[in-house]
Amino acid sequence: MEIGKVLYSLLSADSALTTLMGTNKVYPSFAPDKTEFPFIVYKTRSADPVVTKNGIADNVTFIGYINVYSRKYDTLRDITDAVKNAINNYSGTVEGVTVKRIGYLDEEEFFDFDIDVHFIELSYRIKLEN
Repeated sequence: MEIGKVLYSLLSADSALTTLMGTNKVYPSFAPDKTEFPFIVYKTRSADPVVTKNGIADNVTFIGYINVYSRKYDTLRDITDAVKNAINNYSGTVEGVTVKRIGYLDEEEFFDFDIDVHFIELSYRIKLEN
């Protein structure tokens, strides 16, 4: 999926995120078993083309979710801030995909007591040009 290429490319190439997490720590949908913390998982919810009288408009809107996982809360917040800096209000071309805008929607914090991990789910509205 095109939006996956965009999110992966922007997040995995960001130097602040690489410094905080190391390399190869960005995954689509889920992280492999035994992945060391911290890491990021991204996913998308929908693709809503805008339909006009003349057909489908020139853009498609996705809702993207970026989940940040860490055993340490301070590290979690640092990575979350770096994610925001890397993608919020981004526009441009990534991996041949034209991004009109990535806009921050909200975030929610969680703690998983079973595995002793903090995580935050960030949500974004992502507009791509058709």
